Amino acid sequence: VSTMDDVENHRVQSHSAAAIINFTENCNKTILLPYLEPLLGKLVSLLLGGQRIVQEQAITAIASVADCVEEHFAAYYSRIMPTLKQMLVQCRAKEHRLLRGKTMECVSLIGIAVGKDVFVADARDVMDEFMATQSSKLDPDDPQASYLLQAWGRLAKALGHDFIPYLSIVMPPLLKSADIKPDVQIAEGDDEDDEEEGIATVIVQSDDGGSSNKFAIKTAALEEKATACNMLVCYFAELQEGMFPYVESVANIMVPLL
Repeated sequence: VSTMDDVENHRVQSHSAAAIINFTENCNKTILLPYLEPLLGKLVSLLLGGQRIVQEQAITAIASVADCVEEHFAAYYSRIMPTLKQMLVQCRAKEHRLLRGKTMECVSLIGIAVGKDVFVADARDVMDEFMATQSSKLDPDDPQASYLLQAWGRLAKALGHDFIPYLSIVMPPLLKSADIKPDVQIAEGDDEDDEEEGIATVIVQSDDGGSSNKFAIKTAALEEKATACNMLVCYFAELQEGMFPYVESVANIMVPLL
């Protein structure tokens, strides 16, 4: 924690916050609770420090801590949530897209951690920002899109049936993502080590065991599709009968994938 004070070396501060993320991943909350006050104090200071490389790790660390300590995060909620809401409003520049996506992740994880009774006072403001982001035309490479997709699912878990009125906004793009047809092309060359970033190759043998074809698949599309399918599972588990109007649409997409 002391290395977070190294203001002359932002990369050291960033790595310190990243270490907290790794530590909390499999940490029992009872281990972390005695250090919660100073730890969150340091992380919030990093978040407000202004260096984006540090902020991006600090906000994920805060989310990881909330996910670890769960309901015990409620004692710090009123100090941290206003800052996160302000970031959702202010971080709109292109260079802040990843930071804003991580802010969505952090807000939604905190919502689950503290529970509906605590989070509900801020839920409407948060969802208004999410809806504004969703209705805007995001660039194909905008990282906010995947963060938003998962954040909606967490808000559904945090708010339960109070989330149902927002399904009419959330479901159309979610179904579109679940119905993505990945771009598959026949790849040239036989070297399995020459894969491009974001491209996975699969070698398919012919039925007679003779010739084979090498196919290239864009993994980003597959990842988005998989995430959307997981979010649908989450919605049905949390909202139950509230998902009834979408049963046919979901079935039409899922059954052919079996």
